[in-house]
Amino acid sequence: MMNKDLPFQTGIIYEAIVTTYNQQNQPNAAPMGFAIDKEKQVIIRPYKESDTYKNLQEQKECIINITSDPDLFVKSTLFQDLLIDEFYIKSAMINAPILKACEGNHIALKAVKITKEEERGIFYCEIIDANLSEEQVQPHTRAFSSLIEILIHSTRVIHFSRSKELNDSKVMHLRELIEHHSQIISRVTQKNSQYQKYVEKILIKISQKIEK
Repeated sequence: MMNKDLPFQTGIIYEAIVTTYNQQNQPNAAPMGFAIDKEKQVIIRPYKESDTYKNLQEQKECIINITSDPDLFVKSTLFQDLLIDEFYIKSAMINAPILKACEGNHIALKAVKITKEEERGIFYCEIIDANLSEEQVQPHTRAFSSLIEILIHSTRVIHFSRSKELNDSKVMHLRELIEHHSQIISRVTQKNSQYQKYVEKILIKISQKIEK
């Protein structure tokens, strides 16, 4: 059933970029899934080791930035040093940063309930403000969807490769998934497309992160 206040269906995980402030009011951006529950709350589930989790525990507020710009997803996943202060503006509604590119397409949230599971925190958030323009939300291509999958799997490859309890079979499976989605991008985009260049950059970054 379509949520009457937001153009999202309940029970479906959507991909966006969550932005928060730390205690020093330094901005952080991270791609993350979110969902709308039957009570019209927004639910996000960051890993406990993530900056988003720590910032939400402290500040209790965040912005869901709605975008289909692959550049923002790539930067906020593995190249956060490129998201300098000039990429953000401060929300007038809550203590959280907004990506300038999403000034007309974002949701301001305040966490009203926090629970935990084994690896993640679960934040149930009240909608403080929603500034959404349906015209700015572009449909995802298969290349975009596969790029998101590659980014998700890349963070897990890095995590499990560094873990004291190294699980070679899990890492191998994740690498196979990355290869699968890389092939999809190769099939649905032209040679040397921006998507294929992103994949090359991501693979290099994975190697650099693991070798550290």
